[in-house]
Amino acid sequence: MLHDRCSKCGASVAFHRLNMGQSSSLRIESLATCHQCGFDLKRSNTTPIITYGSQTAEWHRILCVKTLSGQLQRDPVSSDVLNVMHHLIFMLSSRYSRVKLREYVCERLNIADVPLKQGYPSFESRSLAERHHLIQLMAWLMIDLEPRLRAAWRAKTVRYNLMFKDFSDAPDWYLNIVEGFSDWRR
Repeated sequence: MLHDRCSKCGASVAFHRLNMGQSSSLRIESLATCHQCGFDLKRSNTTPIITYGSQTAEWHRILCVKTLSGQLQRDPVSSDVLNVMHHLIFMLSSRYSRVKLREYVCERLNIADVPLKQGYPSFESRSLAERHHLIQLMAWLMIDLEPRLRAAWRAKTVRYNLMFKDFSDAPDWYLNIVEGFSDWRR
C-alpha cells in the first residue's frame, strides 16, 4: 500500500511543504523526505495490499482507472455514485449501537473486522488500513447494492432512517432503492 503518513513521526506526506519557511536554503530535498522530521520515506516498511475477493478488487481497480483517466469528472452520474459511496462509508463507520452494517459485511465476506478509531474522524483522517478496509466493504455493497443493502436491512444491521440520515443530496436511483424498504411487510 502507498503510505500517506511518515512511518517515523506520523506527519502527513506533503511534498509541497518541503523547504517551506526555509527561503534562505537553496538545497532541494528529495520528495521522499518527510517535511516534518527528515525521515527517508523510502525506508518505510511496506504493507501488502489485501483484497476481500476478486470482484471487490476489480470494482475498486476500475474505479481507480476511471478516476485517474478523468472519466469520473466528465460523467455527471459519477458524482451521484461518489455521494452514495461516501454515505455507505458513513453507515459502515457508524457508532450507533444498533448499526452493525460493518460487522454484517465482514461476516458475508468471511473476514476479520478492522477496529476503527474512536470518535468521529472524517474518512480522510482515518488510518490507511481503516480507509482501505472501509472502501472494500463499501465496494462489496456497491457491486450489487439493492439486494445486499436489502439483506443487511432485513438482518437488522442498518436501520431504514440511517439510509437517509444526513444525506440531503441523495440521487433518485438510491432513493428508489431505499424507499423500497419502507414497506417492511413485503
